[in-house]
Amino acid sequence: MRSPEGAGLAEDLGAGAGFGDLEPEGEIAGEQAKAHGDAVGMQAGTDQMIEIMAVATGSTIADIEGRYDGVGYGQFKQDVAESVVDLLAPIQERYADLRADEGELRRLLRMGAEKARAASEPTIKAMYEAMGFVTI
Repeated sequence: MRSPEGAGLAEDLGAGAGFGDLEPEGEIAGEQAKAHGDAVGMQAGTDQMIEIMAVATGSTIADIEGRYDGVGYGQFKQDVAESVVDLLAPIQERYADLRADEGELRRLLRMGAEKARAASEPTIKAMYEAMGFVTI
C-alpha cells in the first residue's frame, strides 16, 4: 500500500511497519489505524482505503461513500481495518491448520510439486531442444 504522498506506508509508520496477511489481527488493525496523510494527500489516502474496503467487503465504492458520509475519519479507518481482518481470517485459520499438521502440509506440497512438474514438462523439453541441451 502506498501513502497519499507517494512514500511507502512503512516509511509513514517507521521501521518494521506495514502488515502482512498472516499477522495477528490486532497487529493488522493497529498498523491500519496508524496510517495517516496530510491535507493534500488525505483524499488520495481516503480513496485507497475506500477501494480496500470495497474489495474486502464486496461493497461498491458508492455504497461505502454513502455509508460513511458525515462519519469521522477515525471510525472509517477502524472499519477498514476490521474489514481486512475479517477478509483474512479464513486464510489465517487455514495457514494455522496446515502449520499444525506437518504431515498434511508435506503431502500437499508433494502433490503441488508433482502437478507443477507435469505441467511444465512440455515447456522445459521444448526449451532444452531449442537451446541445444542434450537430454538423457
